[in-house]
Amino acid sequence: MQKSQYAVDIVQQFLILEELLNVTQSVSLSESLAIELKNVSFQYSQDAPVVLKNIHLAIPEGQFIAFVGPSGSGKSTICHLIARFYDVQQEGIFIGQQPIKEMTTDSLLSHISIVFQNVYLFNDTIINNIRFGKPDATDEEGI
Repeated sequence: MQKSQYAVDIVQQFLILEELLNVTQSVSLSESLAIELKNVSFQYSQDAPVVLKNIHLAIPEGQFIAFVGPSGSGKSTICHLIARFYDVQQEGIFIGQQPIKEMTTDSLLSHISIVFQNVYLFNDTIINNIRFGKPDATDEEGI
């Protein structure tokens, strides 16, 4: 019953999400590809509690970082916001000083890599799992 209720809650959250602005023009980024969160606040819906408030974060280009903390502390939410699965309510998120709201999805996701808590692999070869996210991956990339 709990799993069913959880699924219903997730679907309800999905149904109330606002549609993201669809950007179609590619943007070229500056030399520095640092990721910056400037005064970022976020809540999943108008009547939901604020889950992030006035977050400032700078991630230098080429760095591997980990968000560590207790359940519900905002780790996954920050990752979802950087990947623009949701939009922030205040200020914004930038890559190379370019607002991610002005980047195409393909362009944005070509500059970042995220490994979420729940990683799913298909019962298939490594290269076919890679090709699920990158259809043009070469055989060498699977080695």
